[in-house]
Formats: sequence, structure tokens, C-alpha cells
Amino acid sequence: MNIVLGLIPLLLLAAATPTFAQTSSAQPTEGTLVLTGGGTLEAGNVLDTFLELAGDGGSSILYIRIPRELPKHVSSRSEYEATLRKLFRTDITLLHSNHRSDWDSDAFADAIRASSAVWVSGGNQGHLARLVLDTKSHNELRALLQRGGVYGGQSGGAMIATSFMLRGHADKPALIARNHTRGFGFLQDVVINPHLTERKRENQLVTTVDLYPNLLGIGIDEGAAIVVHNNEFRIIGQGRVAVYDNKPHGSKWFYDLNPSVIFDLSTRTVKKTNQETAQ
Repeated sequence: MNIVLGLIPLLLLAAATPTFAQTSSAQPTEGTLVLTGGGTLEAGNVLDTFLELAGDGGSSILYIRIPRELPKHVSSRSEYEATLRKLFRTDITLLHSNHRSDWDSDAFADAIRASSAVWVSGGNQGHLARLVLDTKSHNELRALLQRGGVYGGQSGGAMIATSFMLRGHADKPALIARNHTRGFGFLQDVVINPHLTERKRENQLVTTVDLYPNLLGIGIDEGAAIVVHNNEFRIIGQGRVAVYDNKPHGSKWFYDLNPSVIFDLSTRTVKKTNQETAQ
């Protein structure tokens, strides 16, 4: 079936809801995820934090571009890589292909194996999932985290990092695509929705976690990000981060996190604040 035909509104999927293992476990325990709510990637707190975590290991940062084509404002792959080097202030290895065979090749796997940090752009995360899931590249991305590397995801790149993936559409920006919800699985039992305030998505995850009560929903504003390590995350950047735990919070089914908190993904509760951690 064409994937477009498989996209149906959330409320129509209740009868088809699959059974998930009831667990609150999350990952990674060794590596680190930096997951952003989208917007224009630019120098500043979020990117600086990613680069600080990536460190200077002598290997380039791997940049995975989701959209099918390179940006219209660049004339060649080399020009695009030069633009990325200027933004990231370090050497960049660009991985971009619309062929699954490339993502399952030794060449792409070797490029990931040689890197300690990867940044995945915004774009259609479903497109990337079709190309990369269960390939050698997918395995090496998992191995990168297992050896303590850093995965940065921007909008679609953040959404695909989780075990459960929403899909976007121009007219219905948060849908569940039946049989196409699986992401990379680096963050288990979590679903992420970016552009939270900017695209008025405050209520979109409410139905998702109602249909899939094992999931924890996280909404992230553009300019904000969560830094996930060892079953905890902290908030960086500017903007809101909201938690959807399928429980009422006053008149809402979600609540905003104070930017200073540390959130425990294993218990799904606020564990402490950054101020408390520093004492």
C-alpha cells in the first residue's frame, strides 16, 4: 500500500492499537543524544553543547541529511560540505543518498565507524527510516552510541531517534502511519514531537499516549533541546519542553518542564534540578 494512503488521523487508529511491552526503560547509557525541536540550525547554546560533547577525538563529525536533494542554494556537494564545516567549526563527513543499497554498504558503515559524533538534519523522517532501518548504517549508528558517541537530531532527526515515530504531512502535521512507526530505537518507549509552540502542536501527543500508554511523549520547541544520557535528560537552548505521560495535570494532559530540571526517564519524574546537582 502506498504510504500516503496509510496515513490516517490518530483518532481512527484506536481499534488498530498494537500491544507494547509495558516498560519505562530508556537509552542510551553510554552515549549521549542531543535532540532539538527544529528551526534553523545556527551557532549557539544547542550546537555548542553538541560540539562540546563530541569533543576533539581526531575524527570528523558525520552529517546525515534527510531531504532527497541538497539545498537549492548550493551548487555542489563540496560547497555544501564547506558550508557545514563553517557552521560546525570542524571537519564534516556528509552522508546523503536516496538509495538503500548505499546505507547498507561497507563504505557508509565505515564512515560512521570512523566518527564519534553524528548530526541528523531535519526533514522527512519516514524517508530516512525506509532507507536506513536494519542496514549496516543503522547498526553502526547504534554502535556509535554504545561506544560513548554523540547523536544529534534536528526535528525529523530527533523524531527518528526514538522507538516510536510520528509522521508529518503538510495538512496534518502529526499522524501515525500504520506499520511505519518504528524509528532507530536509541530512546525506547518515547515519542517526540518538535516545533511544539511554533506550529501549535501542544495537544497532538495527547491522543498518541492515550492510544499507546507505554509511551512517554516529549514536545520540544524550536531552539530548545534535550540532552539524554544514562536514562536522564536536561534541557538546553531557548523554548519549552513538555512531557506527556497520559495523566491529567490540571486542565491539561501534559505539563511544561522547568528548564533547570533533570528528568528521570526510568521513573518518568523530575529527579532534581541543575542547581541541586551543582551543590
